[in-house]
Amino acid sequence: ASPSQHFTSPEVVIPLKVISRDKTAEALGWLSYSLRFGGQRHVVHMKAKKLLVSPHLPVFTYTEQHVLHQDQPFVQDDCYYHGFVEGVSESLVALSTCSGGFQGMLQINELAYEIKPIKLSVTFEHLLYKIDTNETQFPPMRCGLTEEKIARQLELQMSHNFTLKQSSYLGWWIHSRFLEVAVVVDYHRYVFSERNVTTIKLDIINVVNIVNSLYQALEIDIVLTGLEVWTTNNPINTSDDLDYVLDYFCTWKQNNLDGRLPYDVVHLFMKEYYGGGKLGVAYVGGACRALYNCGVELFRDNQHSNFAIAMSHELGHNLGMWHDERYCGCGSRTCIMNRYYTFSFRFSNCSYAEYWDNRRNTCIYSLAHESDVFKIKYCGNEVVDAGEECDCGSVQQCARNPCCQSNCTFSPGSSCSFGLCCKDCKFRPPGTLCRHPLNKCDLPEWCNGTSHQCPDDVYVQDGSPCSDNAYCYKKTCNTHDLQCKEIFGRDARSASQSCYNKINTQGNRFGHCDIVGTTYTKCSEPDIMCGRVQCENVSRLPFLQSHFTVHQLHFNQNTCWGTDYHLGMSIPDIGQVKEGTSCAPGKICISKKCASMVQPSEICQPETCNMRGVCNNKHHCHCNHEWSPPNCSNKGYGGSEDSGPPPGKPVPEFNVTRTTTANVPGYATGTTTGNAPGPETGSATGNVPGHASGITTGNAPGPETGSATGNVPGHAPGTTTGNAPGPETGSATGNVPGHAPGTTTGNAPGPETGSATGNVPGRTTGITMGNSPGATPESTMKYTSGQTTGKTGRTQSTTGNAPGGTTGHVTGSALKKRNSWILWPLILLLLILCLLAMHYLAMKKKKKTDIGQAKPKEKKVEEMEKEEVIPN
Repeated sequence: ASPSQHFTSPEVVIPLKVISRDKTAEALGWLSYSLRFGGQRHVVHMKAKKLLVSPHLPVFTYTEQHVLHQDQPFVQDDCYYHGFVEGVSESLVALSTCSGGFQGMLQINELAYEIKPIKLSVTFEHLLYKIDTNETQFPPMRCGLTEEKIARQLELQMSHNFTLKQSSYLGWWIHSRFLEVAVVVDYHRYVFSERNVTTIKLDIINVVNIVNSLYQALEIDIVLTGLEVWTTNNPINTSDDLDYVLDYFCTWKQNNLDGRLPYDVVHLFMKEYYGGGKLGVAYVGGACRALYNCGVELFRDNQHSNFAIAMSHELGHNLGMWHDERYCGCGSRTCIMNRYYTFSFRFSNCSYAEYWDNRRNTCIYSLAHESDVFKIKYCGNEVVDAGEECDCGSVQQCARNPCCQSNCTFSPGSSCSFGLCCKDCKFRPPGTLCRHPLNKCDLPEWCNGTSHQCPDDVYVQDGSPCSDNAYCYKKTCNTHDLQCKEIFGRDARSASQSCYNKINTQGNRFGHCDIVGTTYTKCSEPDIMCGRVQCENVSRLPFLQSHFTVHQLHFNQNTCWGTDYHLGMSIPDIGQVKEGTSCAPGKICISKKCASMVQPSEICQPETCNMRGVCNNKHHCHCNHEWSPPNCSNKGYGGSEDSGPPPGKPVPEFNVTRTTTANVPGYATGTTTGNAPGPETGSATGNVPGHASGITTGNAPGPETGSATGNVPGHAPGTTTGNAPGPETGSATGNVPGHAPGTTTGNAPGPETGSATGNVPGRTTGITMGNSPGATPESTMKYTSGQTTGKTGRTQSTTGNAPGGTTGHVTGSALKKRNSWILWPLILLLLILCLLAMHYLAMKKKKKTDIGQAKPKEKKVEEMEKEEVIPN
């Protein structure tokens, strides 16, 4: 342990998972564990930390020949957690489960603990160390910055920030920023880690996880973007004083590292020991400055919590923080930026003020290097690079992907693995809607049947009218009124122009036209309608997130409502007047300026489309449904050259159309078309060898209709039409060679009617009517009588064909009432069966009596036969 912090004797603990009754918490990814230590039971709630490590973390090492080697090892990114201890307001949890147990830090009020799993424990045992921060036991360790380097200028105390420094640090309005950190590990630390780069990688990520948890108070995410390990020797002189080592390292990284790794700050972790109690050194305010964005820390043991405090301290210097003075406070005995390293979890009010006062930290406003990380190309990066058919990621991920293999090729039989036009590893049929229009300024796109990708997103040409005094701009139709309704509810509307004049010329967070650095810019008079939206007729206050503030101003009988926006907010500004909003006659807001409206392209005008469509952003006509591109002059199905082929016929939204065809090998194809406007339509046709195709078409005006005709070569066509006025009608005809066409028509006025005909060669047309009112489809075949009986339920048709006969079509429908004449043959059949049974029983009784009288004679014959076989 470092001299100023050491561990007490460990306590053995066994974390027990707590099953939460709060299903919402589980759904959001929260886990809970119970640990008993210090004589008390503590429940830890934690959630996986995202954006801790860059995807495909680049790791650089050196071969024995001092040749630089780059690798992108697999980094498990779902096993690092942040959280809190239940019932403790001042608590902090930063744990890793990547090694099979809990490793990391817990803070409960003023007490700190480090937890590590016991290797090979079968009962999930862990060692929990209490960290003692008693400074009097050992000589204190300090930051390497001397008093001369950190001396503050006297005028700082007289500045306007001095009052801010004395105020409480609690409740400051801060928002997410990202500090991208690269780490270099020296050769001696590599040897200390048993020359195991994987061990070093896990140690570094664990440390960064703890540092990240400490910086959450500032809403700064620490992101590890790269790692280099000096595996052969140290390329710089590390034996000089730590201040010189910092200079050497900063010079080395400019010449060797800047072109290889993306970072805002890079730090060197060393195993060396320096006299004078120095543990680290860094340039104050060096972040985002190429010459000074570096630091050095001594990582001499395996106590991650202690080292994380040192790294947090030096990163604070990079972000512009100085050492705390007497008047600085954080609600604890010491703070992170104390000149002597102590185990503290908080930044002081001075650190907050210095951090916010450093205007050079512009690089941490976003993940500026995110795109650079994704440029690394290899099979397994989940990005389809040149030469790859697909990329499903790791071997484990590919095992769950039915479309793509781990060698970045499609699985057998697959045509695609992702995309809006890919389903079940196959291309979606042409005409499948793959991108719905979002609003009246957007246009739909359809799959083309040959690609997994939906066509490029196209929208209505900028400058096209979309409502009263509003125009399409970048796929949106924006107005001041609509924006007010989005914020304050449907009754709200845009305020009078006097509100815009009064507020947007103030140049503060409630009224401005731009933010330059840290300064709000007032709106000039022509641009006041493009600043912040001002509303009236507000009847309720909206629920807003991330410290948005609602502002209300009364003046001259006007009430103006608006919202604020300030530096560091990580979500879109809802109160800034949206791009394309009309700000004056013939003008719209563009880049917060009231500029002349974008004139529609002369290449494409409504006249170009014959007034039967609109122009899209590629200056092509998007035709209405009954007309076809390119100029909407011919009949067609709508769309444009850029939208993909629309469906051949309009399909009502949310309707379902089902078609089923059963075909016998070697025979004509059965074709089914369902055209009813109801929610579901469908029919089925089965074809018999040597006979014509069965075709079914439903054209009745009711929700579901259908008719069927089967024709045989050389004979007159059989035609059937269902025209009953009821919701569903249908008929079927099967024709046999040498016989007149059989025709059946079902026209019952009930809700569902139908008829079916199955025909056999050499027989007259067989006619069968299926009248079961049940809802479950079923069908019955009867060949011996040359008839087919169909019994079906709703909205489906089934065809059964007798061997050797013409195509038989069965259309099942239900009548309201079962036909009573079917019952009489059944009753007569039952009477005949009863008479036959009685006759059979009487004959059997008589025969039994005759057999009883003949028994002696049989015995005599049997004895005579027996005597014949006895030898002389």
